[in-house]
Amino acid sequence: TLSHLPIFQTTFKDLPRVYEYWAFLKLADLLAGLTQHQLDKQEVLTLHGDHWQSQLTQGQAISLTFRSLTGPGTLKLWYNRSFLDLALGNQRPDILLEIKHAPEETPFWIFFDAKYRVHHVQGKWAAPTASLNQMHRYRDAIVTQIHPNMGPKEAQKAMAGVVLFPYPLDESTFAAHPQFLSLEKVGIGALPLRPGEPEATLLAGYISDLLNASVEALEEQLIHYRLSPQRIKPSD
Repeated sequence: TLSHLPIFQTTFKDLPRVYEYWAFLKLADLLAGLTQHQLDKQEVLTLHGDHWQSQLTQGQAISLTFRSLTGPGTLKLWYNRSFLDLALGNQRPDILLEIKHAPEETPFWIFFDAKYRVHHVQGKWAAPTASLNQMHRYRDAIVTQIHPNMGPKEAQKAMAGVVLFPYPLDESTFAAHPQFLSLEKVGIGALPLRPGEPEATLLAGYISDLLNASVEALEEQLIHYRLSPQRIKPSD
């Protein structure tokens, strides 16, 4: 249990924050189950005397590091990591997945935002459009950064952004949704993640594809995302 979570009585105002915490832990659980990686380092719990205390607090950067059992690669899952002094201002995505195939290689970054909101647009349940636009901002702002401690090579590996939201229907129907299809087309989109559902099949499949892809395949995916706007027909 997370000792500092509020006990809900007459208000649900903190539910979106709890959803963020849960989404972070759910992604960590998926990473542990989908790959040949084991947890190597964690900042979620700290020992205080004879009890453990959760460090999951909105605005505080913490991470979980998973080390590959079959090679030199690592996965790092961040909560509330901040990117400061960017051209478009400071950015702080809810969750950041960092995929690194070898110590000397630049990691690939995938941003996640957990939004406990659902909109009904043109007859479809959807993640809020503003949240999707925010993912574009995260990727574009961070991809262009030049930071004293982080060269432009590393910054250019910011590749995708995903909004996680509690889609109210059977998640299999979301596979034909424009927000799901846009993930493949431009690397920005949405995936269902609803508490109480036994499996997050689409999210698990998305992560599994990323983790099983080679460095070359991820590089090609990056190029595809960046060139896709140039493929739009003039008539469109």
